[in-house]
Amino acid sequence: MYTNRKQLQGPAVGFGQVEPATMKAVNAYYGTNYSVSLILIDDPTSVAITSDVLSMLNDKGLSPSGALNAYAGASVRAANKKKVQQWLPCERILKNGGTDDTDNVRAALMAAEPNHGAAVDSVL
Repeated sequence: MYTNRKQLQGPAVGFGQVEPATMKAVNAYYGTNYSVSLILIDDPTSVAITSDVLSMLNDKGLSPSGALNAYAGASVRAANKKKVQQWLPCERILKNGGTDDTDNVRAALMAAEPNHGAAVDSVL
């Protein structure tokens, strides 16, 4: 959880678990050069690709909810819709309390990944 790594049971990589096909789409859209290896060796790049994916989806006219559902792959895997419902409370917590307070960040991460509470402290 919250580590820059390859997905255990799939092709996605990085903090945002971006899939190679999505990297290709972002590279074509922005003229970037993201790759699996670059994302895995460079934490800032892992964060940047996540931001660029969401930005691209927004640029293409998706609503915030539509962009999050597309990012999660909810149309391909209906179970992923649950992730979006976890991300939204996380966002609200961070917007209301900021990121300077560790307890607030902990609460936000718990909202995003309620089944991974034991791992939250390892990233704070």
